[in-house]
Amino acid sequence: MEEVQYDNGQFLNPKPQRPTVLSVICILSFISGAWNALYNFCLFGMHDTFNKMLADDEMMEKLSGMMDGAQYEAVQSVYHTMFSIDKVYYLLTSLLYVGSFVGAVFMWKMRKTGFHVYAIAQILILIAAALFFYGPTGASPWMDVIMTAIFITWYYTFYKKEMQ
Repeated sequence: MEEVQYDNGQFLNPKPQRPTVLSVICILSFISGAWNALYNFCLFGMHDTFNKMLADDEMMEKLSGMMDGAQYEAVQSVYHTMFSIDKVYYLLTSLLYVGSFVGAVFMWKMRKTGFHVYAIAQILILIAAALFFYGPTGASPWMDVIMTAIFITWYYTFYKKEMQ
């Protein structure tokens, strides 16, 4: 948006100032979106390799020799859970986190479309997790649901007041 000035130096269309709280929330969303997009893309790329490693008894025996029994069983349980999930989930969530990041960038620029992009991406991430992760593994989705609701609510307060 271009600023237009009156002759007396006052602005007709002043550029809106981004509140500090909105800046902090956007920065947290940048970090989350970028990190999760990269993380899930890496899991997508390494999915087949890790499944082969988990099926290799010799490799797992070497891994067990590097850890004590409880550590090894915990790590093995996590890996089996992570890599029993269809690898399409990791690609899908990677792309959705890119959408979340883009929405945060638009909100950083004080554009209302950013709220919609961010909210839709976050809701689709929850739906994908319910279908691919929470349902099959029996894990609880409540922490993710609560955090998503908090961020969308925070952004919504600025959507109504500040964004154009």
